[in-house]
Amino acid sequence: MRRANAFTLVELLVVLAILAVLASVLYPVFASARHAAKQAGCASNFRQVTLAVAMYSNDYDERAVLSSVLTSDAPDPEKDRTWVQLALPYTREFGIFKCPADHGARPADDASFDESLIQGDSESRYFLASQRSNLGYNYLYFSPLTRAERGWSPVPRSWSEVAEPSRAYLFLDSVHDVTSGGQPVGGGSYLVVPPCRYGGVSANAPRFDSFMMPGVSDSQLYKVNRGWTNATRDTGPFYGGVWPWHRGKATVAFGDGSVRALTPTQLSRGCDVKANWGGLIFDVAAYGWDFN
Repeated sequence: MRRANAFTLVELLVVLAILAVLASVLYPVFASARHAAKQAGCASNFRQVTLAVAMYSNDYDERAVLSSVLTSDAPDPEKDRTWVQLALPYTREFGIFKCPADHGARPADDASFDESLIQGDSESRYFLASQRSNLGYNYLYFSPLTRAERGWSPVPRSWSEVAEPSRAYLFLDSVHDVTSGGQPVGGGSYLVVPPCRYGGVSANAPRFDSFMMPGVSDSQLYKVNRGWTNATRDTGPFYGGVWPWHRGKATVAFGDGSVRALTPTQLSRGCDVKANWGGLIFDVAAYGWDFN
């Protein structure tokens, strides 16, 4: 009689145990590799967008890209534009404005029918989706929005005003909102706000408003997103729209085109974070938001 070839129960259990051990060893390696790939892809996107806005600046008298063109307090997709839409003709790809680590639901990138679509303007369809870009613009220093008779008007700063481009934050990883459980939702935020606003802590250094521009009062500045607070700087959900998508770090593009990953704590260096812009900038050299 021929004996049928088969595994015994003990042999099967041994094989399963070996596979389980291999899976437990290899899973962290694969997860780390996936994370590294997403972070590298995000950094590549930031570099491409930074190059795109540099080309934009070359076409517009070396001025920073406009943060937004808002015609009224209520955004109007048919008339308004975001900096993402203004940079899009230089990138020709909308996907690079999204972080590979952000898998949350967001408005459709390119709907088959869009009420904001304007004939002859292929970028107009991206207005709502562009507001959820994961590249948050440090607009309060580079291109603040100010009140004008017909709405909000951007005031783009000249690149000649940027004292040290290699330390000036231009774009940062961002999030639209965070749930009560601390989970990011809704995509990104095309505009982000810095952790501090005022500087000066001694008689020899009187208090000053770092947002101020000649002839523009602080009441005219448009500030989107909730700001930074001391309670949320390290563990909370809000950093003025900035979000650390990559294991506690946010991708940051600097004025000189370089890209690095920094933690929220590193991004708040140089200022004493408090609610309602109450914290003071005490170390201008360490504070990377104000390029002066």
